[in-house]
Amino acid sequence: MQVPQLPSEIICQILELAAQSSTCLAICQVSSWARALAMPYLFQTVKLKSYTRMEHFMRTLIPLDPHARDTPSSSSIVSSSISSITKKALGKREPANFVRHLWVRDLSIHVFTLSRVCKNLTHIAMDQSTMVMLVSMSSMVPSPERYKDLHLFLFGRERLQYHVLLHPPPPNATTLRITHVHFAEPVAYTDESFNFIAFPFPRLTHMAMPLHPSNSSKDDLVVLITLLLAAPKMEMLLLILYEDVIDEDTAGRVVDTFRRYRPMNPGSFLLRTPRDDLESQWEREIYGAKSIWERGEEYTRNLLAHDIAKNE
Repeated sequence: MQVPQLPSEIICQILELAAQSSTCLAICQVSSWARALAMPYLFQTVKLKSYTRMEHFMRTLIPLDPHARDTPSSSSIVSSSISSITKKALGKREPANFVRHLWVRDLSIHVFTLSRVCKNLTHIAMDQSTMVMLVSMSSMVPSPERYKDLHLFLFGRERLQYHVLLHPPPPNATTLRITHVHFAEPVAYTDESFNFIAFPFPRLTHMAMPLHPSNSSKDDLVVLITLLLAAPKMEMLLLILYEDVIDEDTAGRVVDTFRRYRPMNPGSFLLRTPRDDLESQWEREIYGAKSIWERGEEYTRNLLAHDIAKNE
């Protein structure tokens, strides 16, 4: 007897339900073999946008971390108990080891703890005020060699508190991990503040910064490029021209200035691009889309190649 085919709508519904994290968690709670397969995917990317979500997540992580008692403020963040069903679902595998990508909003007091517990974290997104809080924290922690390098994605339009960045405590285990910083939104800076943007991150090699119209003059560009590329380990400074922020005339002047000074500053790169939803942009990159750094290299390469061809 021939088995009738399921309608494509039902198949799509099944796949959609199967892909949900709630389905993944439910299966993990009743099947050990499914748990072993699903846990790395369930905890790979975590978005914490409310205190309630953060509290639930911390209850899962902290009791399983052997160093939790040494983690600042951990006792005040979560209780020492964890439900029996959660223990059964997790078994002996620590979910913190599977966290690779973390999106945190308005939860600055918890970020240090999370970055401390999640040793395999590679990408973290946060607002700028949270970053300042993170920089201001000091700690006695193990050497960061046992942790992975960290890419920092910063959103928010507020100006950074440079009095905090200028005199921060010694680098902590999190700031020592940070090698890439991507400012996602244009913020106006004063000339004297340019020098302090990279100051708290001693291992910083890559920085991406959208230009604000008030910082698009020739003098501002020269100061920005010169000071940031002077950071000890800086390899790439990417200036982003958002099409809805920098008009065509201003963009043309910026490109002309960039062309003139780029030979003296080979670590500088440029990218003219439309602005996308921040969360969508971050998600695409962590899941393998072309990174902002690759896009900047490609745009700059094409720009310079066009100049060479025009002069031949």
